Amino acid sequence: MTKILDKYIIKVITQKSDWKNYLKEFSDANIYQIWNYSKFAQKEKTLQHISIFNDHQLIAIAGVRIKIIPFINRGIAYIYIEVPSGK
Repeated sequence: MTKILDKYIIKVITQKSDWKNYLKEFSDANIYQIWNYSKFAQKEKTLQHISIFNDHQLIAIAGVRIKIIPFINRGIAYIYIEVPSGK
């Protein structure tokens, strides 16, 4: 868990069931956000699922894919973020 500005909390989601429950709060969720698709698309990338809270209320979830570039040992992150409808 990481705190930002005393208001926002970022948590890494490690359980498929937690991700699935959070995803239900988003009316516009699609295939790109489901856990199994993320694992399928991972291939050579590192994958993290994160949730962002504001005052303990879920405001966003994101699948973060990180591709390490050989020889320079640095990564590029691709973040697709969803914000709950009406928030």
